[in-house]
Amino acid sequence: MIGCTMGATLLSGCSSLQEVTTIFSPSPQSEPRQTSWEKAPQGGGYYQDDGPGSHRPIDLLNKPDALPKIEPLAVANTRPYTVMGQNFTPQTSLDEPYIEEGFASWYGRKFHGAKTANGEIYDMYEMTAAHPTLSLPSYASVTNLENGKSVTVRVNDRGPFLRGRIIDLSYAAALKLDYIDQGSARVRVEKLTPTVIARLNANRSVADDYKDGDDKSIHSNWERWNADLALGWKPSEDSWLEFRAGKADGEAAYAGRTMDGSQFKRESLAWHAEQKNITEVIKKIQAQIDYSYNDHVMDNFSLRTPPMTTMKMHGMEMTVPNKMSMRVDRRTMTQLERNFIKGLGMHKAHIFIVLIK
Repeated sequence: MIGCTMGATLLSGCSSLQEVTTIFSPSPQSEPRQTSWEKAPQGGGYYQDDGPGSHRPIDLLNKPDALPKIEPLAVANTRPYTVMGQNFTPQTSLDEPYIEEGFASWYGRKFHGAKTANGEIYDMYEMTAAHPTLSLPSYASVTNLENGKSVTVRVNDRGPFLRGRIIDLSYAAALKLDYIDQGSARVRVEKLTPTVIARLNANRSVADDYKDGDDKSIHSNWERWNADLALGWKPSEDSWLEFRAGKADGEAAYAGRTMDGSQFKRESLAWHAEQKNITEVIKKIQAQIDYSYNDHVMDNFSLRTPPMTTMKMHGMEMTVPNKMSMRVDRRTMTQLERNFIKGLGMHKAHIFIVLIK
């Protein structure tokens, strides 16, 4: 991944535009980072010297699946290769179908922060997977045949190569399929081809308050939904276009906090384009426009009974609800253009960022 500096100025009630132009060489991607953590249960089945981390992101079970989209293939990962005496011939097209049943394993902290086969950084808390022959990157639906649970993952790594496994899932994906403790599960893997990707992805999930060891109900219920549309088109082998739109909302009660999340609205639009092999000098041009709107509300009265407070009015003492709320909403527009110049190993990026409060 290429790093660059982006700047923007935020003005209340209006928008601002800033262009940042940089010329740079590729630099290694930094180690994946998460923000809110909780202690992770230890144990389970996993590869030697691997396993879960000491902590994990809060609410990881509710992490959204990977959103399928059409991405350019990593050409270097389409060549046949040999590992541990086994020969593998990777797929060379996104249109090649793939459905197989077999055993899935998972990999975690031992590889967290290391490079994947296509040069990205492995993040055990993202919805990704490793597969010996599926095109990189691509998307697959993985269903646990023992409990019927299913996830969508982005395949961006190679493996597994031992014990007859057909796919390695990230810690997050295996957690959602509920086989962390067993270490493996019998699954069905189905590649999502472009004709499948051009569809609407909609999900709704709910959870009631859980009960502690004393059978006491804990304030922790939540409800979330999202709908995302991804349309991709490859006019030729050297070009691709993609349009995405999404909308989501939800609410979540938080035990141990004074306020709950009563609204998590999200709207997004995106247009991406890429053209390769333009001239002998210009290897590739990428352009994209991304728009997002987030409107989050925290309060202490929508999902719970607010605390009471005493106040005096006209010499009389009254007890009234002490309601509190906090709202953060932001619109963001990002425009990006990248030029990849052959032989120089350098790239020129023009980045425009508009923040509208």
